[in-house]
Amino acid sequence: MEEEKSYPIKYLSFGGPLMDCIGDVSKDFIINNKIELNTTIHRKLKDIKFLNEFLTQNRVTYLPGGCQFNAMRVFNWMLDKDKTDIIGFLGSVGSQGIYGQVYKDLLLRENIIPLFETLENQTTGLCIVICCNRDRAHITDLGGSNLISDEFVERNWNKFKDVKLIYTELYIVKTKRDICFKIADLGLRDEAIYGFSLPSKFFLKDFKNDISKLCEYADIIFANEFEASLFCELMKINTNGSIKDLACQFCKNIPKKNKNKKRIVIVTAGPNPAAICQYDFKEEKVTFSDVFPVANVPSENIIDTNGAGDAFAGGFLSQFVKGKKLDECMKAGHWGASVIIQKRGCDIPMDIKYNNNSI
Repeated sequence: MEEEKSYPIKYLSFGGPLMDCIGDVSKDFIINNKIELNTTIHRKLKDIKFLNEFLTQNRVTYLPGGCQFNAMRVFNWMLDKDKTDIIGFLGSVGSQGIYGQVYKDLLLRENIIPLFETLENQTTGLCIVICCNRDRAHITDLGGSNLISDEFVERNWNKFKDVKLIYTELYIVKTKRDICFKIADLGLRDEAIYGFSLPSKFFLKDFKNDISKLCEYADIIFANEFEASLFCELMKINTNGSIKDLACQFCKNIPKKNKNKKRIVIVTAGPNPAAICQYDFKEEKVTFSDVFPVANVPSENIIDTNGAGDAFAGGFLSQFVKGKKLDECMKAGHWGASVIIQKRGCDIPMDIKYNNNSI
């Protein structure tokens, strides 16, 4: 696929590209380097003394990461797309080092167009994922991943005029608020779908106002049970404690800018059933509400559950854009998550294809 000839973009994802560098280490490595497992920290790569040892002495897998991009890579894999289904990722990488080009090359292998601004004197965002058996530690250096310029977005804006699905991250609202709302505004069109996944608890608290405003644009919102509960608490939305009611109260109690389109909220709960609610703001009524059990995966086959929520979102959206019924979309989401949790990171198994019989 030739990047410059593959426009306009039909499906767009926006956020901060992070190159995931995933490797298994010994317990001695963990002890000697005083690594605290099951944590996520932000640190400049130059300050990680063991980085070179990790990258050179361990078998490291490189995957194009970022929560929204993980979801859309699963979306791309499960879509069974045709030549008109052009998927573009919008973001920024750094000119220093090789990782920006590696990230682009990996996307092109999956037939995804990298619309990345290359920033001078910046590094590409990296997430070092240190695995020890089933435990892991994440060390992230954002680099230039959240520094995309207004000028670059404006220069490429015409490529998005006919976009049908926009799926973004919310963390980047911290540095690029105006771009986030510009893209959300593009999603107000009747023929477009705009959605995202809620961020972590600390970000929800610190950026509650911006996130609540972006929810007013949203046609589809994904969240885990903890995030949804916290957000409802912050927004003073009462729920009865059930996950089904949580999804419905969240869905209908945040105002919606374009009432011609229904809103969908999906709340996942790890190995427990996920809930979905669809609300019609013109008719002021719930049009669909149910819970769906996860796909069964033997515990011994589960390797990494960190990407389950992203994979669920991608699987759901891959069928939603085709106009499938919501129960089919939910089952597809669970199937996508069930496959990815049997991999390290969001490692797409290209030899496996999704169809309705996969459910």
